[in-house]
Amino acid sequence: MKQIILFLLPIITFAQVQYSGSISPTYLIRISDGSDISLPFRLAELQFGYSFGDFELKTNTALELQWKDSKVGLDIRELYLAWYPSFGEIKLGKMIHTWGAVDGNNPTDNINPYDFYYMFLAGADRKIGVLSGALKAYWKIFNMEMIVVPQHTSNRLPFGEEDFPIQFPFEPDGYAEIDNPIEFGTRVQGTFNWGDVSVSYFNGYDRTFSLLSLSPSADIIIPPIPNFGYRKTDMLGADFVTFIGDFTIRSEAGYFHTIDDYVSSQVFIAFDTDAYYIQYVLQLEYSGFSDINLGVQLLGTNIFS
Repeated sequence: MKQIILFLLPIITFAQVQYSGSISPTYLIRISDGSDISLPFRLAELQFGYSFGDFELKTNTALELQWKDSKVGLDIRELYLAWYPSFGEIKLGKMIHTWGAVDGNNPTDNINPYDFYYMFLAGADRKIGVLSGALKAYWKIFNMEMIVVPQHTSNRLPFGEEDFPIQFPFEPDGYAEIDNPIEFGTRVQGTFNWGDVSVSYFNGYDRTFSLLSLSPSADIIIPPIPNFGYRKTDMLGADFVTFIGDFTIRSEAGYFHTIDDYVSSQVFIAFDTDAYYIQYVLQLEYSGFSDINLGVQLLGTNIFS
């Protein structure tokens, strides 16, 4: 026991601890009639980091509360170990990744699913952490990032929540199994005098379920049984940000290819999808007077086939 204490003593003595957090009691009511709006919210959040030399352990934890039925849950949003060698970064654990250049609507940012309960928050606060491994390497003005996600994770949808402003008509009883759930992505970014530019690629699955097929029922009177699942999607993206005087221009676009790879011997009707489409955003910001920032976005989707 003494040997273990002597071994850990230098680590504990020279390690650095960083922590921050917040407490945000929230109570929502309708202006129309003063009735309660009972939805989950993050009552408290704690970010904790423990670093020693080139290694660091990071956590991001939230205490979620819903007034109705006094539901309380502990959400470990992030928990990962990072190593910072001379060439870059290596991370392993549950993480939230951020890609893209514009604010809020990012066609190229598809690694993490979204929590629809927090869709009106900004940035990473809307995302769900995923178990993943990440490698980032730096070379002169460029950096390259590679991310591997061993298991597909879907969006968190508010089924059966009468107080949520967008109602989902039903919740599927089950989903088609994904044969190869591994997802991966890579991104190369360059930093120049005039701004930043990057290209990226992602191979994974949609975060929201789709109707894949109908299976025949045992009784001809009973309608066919729907099969729900997640479509396979590849994305090739690009983004940039540049500055012209008091103006900031940001833009990004993603070129997508979505298919159904669902296979079953008992299919009455298959909704085969083989779609090519592009999503893009152009953002213009102006910050020239009285610390007031003005911004506008142009968003679009073009379906090729």
